[in-house]
Parts: sequence; C-alpha cells; structure tokens
Amino acid sequence: MTTNLIDRWKATPNLFRKLSSRNCGSPEALSDLRGIPYGNRDVRTSIRSLQLSYVDLSYATFQNCNFFDMKFIGCHFAKVDFTNLRQWNCKYLDCTFEKSDFRNATMGVATTFEGSTFASCKLKGKHFSFGSQNLFKETHFSKCEIGSAWIDSVRFEKCILSSKFKNVRFSGSFEASLDPDKKEFPATFLECDLSKSVFEDVEIMDGAVIYDTALPDQKSERFNNDRLCYH
Repeated sequence: MTTNLIDRWKATPNLFRKLSSRNCGSPEALSDLRGIPYGNRDVRTSIRSLQLSYVDLSYATFQNCNFFDMKFIGCHFAKVDFTNLRQWNCKYLDCTFEKSDFRNATMGVATTFEGSTFASCKLKGKHFSFGSQNLFKETHFSKCEIGSAWIDSVRFEKCILSSKFKNVRFSGSFEASLDPDKKEFPATFLECDLSKSVFEDVEIMDGAVIYDTALPDQKSERFNNDRLCYH
C-alpha cells in the first residue's frame, strides 16, 4: 500500500503546485495527499507560505525540507518522514502525528503546536532539537521516544507528556543567560502532566520553570549543586 501511495506521484511534474492546489479538505473528508514524496535525502528543499487545512499527509516524505511560514490545520501525519526537517514561523493547529519520524529534526523557530497529538513518534537523534522560541499548547505526547535533546527557550502549556525521555536536559536560568542577544529563556512547563513519562539520564537545571506540573514518581538526586538528575 505504501509503495502505491508514493508511486502515484512519480508522474507529477510540480509537487509544490499539487500541494498548493489540494490544500483544503474538511473534518469529515480529508484531502488526500498521502505518500507525496516532497523531501530528498541528498538535497534540501524549501516550502514557503502554504496553508493546508484538513489534509491527510500520511506516508509523505519531508526529509531535508525547510518549512517557512507554513500553517497546518486539522492535518493527519501517519508514518511521515520528517528527518532533518527545519522550520521557521510555522503553526500546527489540531494536527495528529502518528508513528512519524523526526530524527535529527528541529521542531522549529517561533513555531506553535496547539491542540495536537504526537503518538509513538521518534523525536530524537544527535541533532534533534525542540527548537527555539517555540510553544506547545494543549498538546499530547503519547508513547513517543524523546532523546538526545536540550530543551531551551521552549514553552509547554497544559500539555500531557506520557513518553520516554532519554538523555534530555531541561535548561535553566544559566543557559538562558549565555547569549543575551538571543533573548533565550529556560525550559518552561506550565500546568503540564509528565507523571506517566519515564526519565532516563534526564537533567532539570536550576531555574527551569516547572509550575503546577506533575513529574514522574522516580528517584532523583542533586548533582553539582545546579541540577536535579534522574538516572
């Protein structure tokens, strides 16, 4: 099935035009762009200033893509390849990501995810990042693999995170002050629930903003007088 969904696009000369011309479905009937192979492992490709509403992009490939000023509303992303994605000033509203691959991706700069769900996704890799100046609001991370990440200048509001965190640092006030010109801020979790997550080699640095937020019921210890460690 996956091969057929991808092969049907081989004769399409302009995939950007196809994206922009079939960009709107409805909550009851998503527009079908499944399998669209926009990305390429050898060349970075940019997509700019599109709004996609109620589109099924399952099995699509956005590997090595740059997203600029994109807006996604009610879109479905199942088993999508987002590896090495970079994005700026994008918005995802009421979107669903299922078993999608964000390895070595950057979740964005000044990007918002609101009312969305990540289920069984891979958010990890040597170069993976939650980005900078990003907002995750009322978003659920369920059974995801979150690893090798430094959460800095990212805000989570009223989110539920029931996933595995491995080798992750929640930055604090010291990290946020290293470069005043960048206007960075500590990792911020406001009214979030991480109680069902599993922490392995996780550091919460002093000054990280953890307000009205439930953390996993695991043993932790102070280290180096500037962080809380979960092993």
